[in-house]
Amino acid sequence: MPQANWACLLSLALIENELDMKLGILTVLQKFSNKSAKNCDQMLRAGAANRICSRMMDPDHSGQLLFRSVNILWNLLENGDPAPLSAQLNNFVCISQLRDAFIYQLTQGYSHYDRQLRNDLLVLSSLVATHCPNAPFIETGFAKQLTLFATFQEGINHEDFELKKLLFNILISLSKDSTVIPVLSEGHLMLALMSYVRANEKTSGPRDWSQAQFEEIQLHALGTLCSLCPLMLEDYMICQGSTRLLLLLEWCTGSEDFGGHGNSYHGTGGRGNKRAQMRYCLRLIRSIVSTGQETVLQDLADQGAINQISTILHNATQSKDSDDAIDIEMQSDMLFILSCLCEGDMHRKELLGTQGVEVCIHYLRTDSRQLNSGLGHHRLLLAAVDCVW
Repeated sequence: MPQANWACLLSLALIENELDMKLGILTVLQKFSNKSAKNCDQMLRAGAANRICSRMMDPDHSGQLLFRSVNILWNLLENGDPAPLSAQLNNFVCISQLRDAFIYQLTQGYSHYDRQLRNDLLVLSSLVATHCPNAPFIETGFAKQLTLFATFQEGINHEDFELKKLLFNILISLSKDSTVIPVLSEGHLMLALMSYVRANEKTSGPRDWSQAQFEEIQLHALGTLCSLCPLMLEDYMICQGSTRLLLLLEWCTGSEDFGGHGNSYHGTGGRGNKRAQMRYCLRLIRSIVSTGQETVLQDLADQGAINQISTILHNATQSKDSDDAIDIEMQSDMLFILSCLCEGDMHRKELLGTQGVEVCIHYLRTDSRQLNSGLGHHRLLLAAVDCVW
């Protein structure tokens, strides 16, 4: 079997212009790589990923070349080691091929199969972006195209729903390279993500996401903003991020009835309530204030963040309901936010007022027996100490 793998891969280079023979060999490799980790590892040692990806957009009216190439790469991803796979795709030619194939499927594909193939290509691209931070996504123009597509108005089918989340994920991976940030900024990605920082509507139109889908995308966008906002503070300010976040926080704590669906990892603990939105809203504010940028801190203070958050904490201390891990996490985040906002500024400390001081004292009196509860009371106590300090 190892000799067969090598022979098939080497023969691909000899029959570049013989489409029928090439498709036949790819069919054999497709069978070899299907559910066989041993074969996939052998193929990767022979450089299969690079050989196949670099020629998958060769002329082919049937579309079989791209389909079989992506299927083999997907088998290598599922059954082989992702590190050598991503390393073999980390070059200008392969990234360009992934870009061209993705754009072709996105703009020319209309069937369920086309959309699935498009998403598979994006998963492969995400693998490279995650394992190879210096991959040439900027040089090939792929980063710019991905940013553009992330801002597009999407369809409402399941594959487009998954595409949106995949685009958010790959842009987070790409943002680890500081040279990508100007590309994200020029593509107005922040504005597109901020469009999800709003109250959830109870009804949806025929061309809109369902309520459950919008909630999942919204929470995913908030999670994406947690990573991107500290890197794009100027865009955050231009989009009036502080106002948007505090309005969302006000809705989360308001009396308006809303039953969250609590789907996906991001929606944990949010079924039948607004806690998932509030949790990620506070996480996002926390990520912003942790930068220590005075302009952003002052903007939040000017928007009334100190009074708003201290009031929420005060109400939490008066509640008779028992807190779970998510409640404790949110209260810890709010104390941290207040600490960052008030540190080193006497006027903002005065805005905290008597109510804020009483809140801090309440948390300092945390029953020591709760510190070992596993719910995070130790974090809450440390956050209170930091806030007082």
